[in-house]
Amino acid sequence: MTAAYEPRSKSSTAPANPSGLGARIGVIVMRAVPAWNAMFIEPWIIGASIVALLVRKVRHQQQVLVSKPVSANRPLITAASGIMILCLAIVVLLRITHESGKTYSDEVAWVGAILMLASLLLARARRQPQPQRAALADFTFAGGTAALLASILFAIFQL
Repeated sequence: MTAAYEPRSKSSTAPANPSGLGARIGVIVMRAVPAWNAMFIEPWIIGASIVALLVRKVRHQQQVLVSKPVSANRPLITAASGIMILCLAIVVLLRITHESGKTYSDEVAWVGAILMLASLLLARARRQPQPQRAALADFTFAGGTAALLASILFAIFQL
């Protein structure tokens, strides 16, 4: 005769319900990862982008761009527009969540967005090569990036 079919008990196949210390550690890790990313990874990426742009500028400072002046500024324009959108997203999210009164993060993000807009306008206005305007565009980009970093730090430590 064949043996009767006996289903497995639920305790052997069901995943354990985390509770106690394991659950607390999981929650802490899940909450710490965005802060870790904002404090340690993103500033290095932004810093590396700034260094790459400045190194590229120093290497090509002697060249005169005649045929395509706007295409040479494409990395600056792309980075500045992305960072400006990030600054505006910080402002909007803090306003939506009604947390803007608790921190200076939204005011500093506004400064970053305005500096990025100035950098975009200066980069697009380089029809004729002018070293002063190019340097001003680079410095406003660096200032906007620093304002974004300060805004993130304000949000992390004041909220």
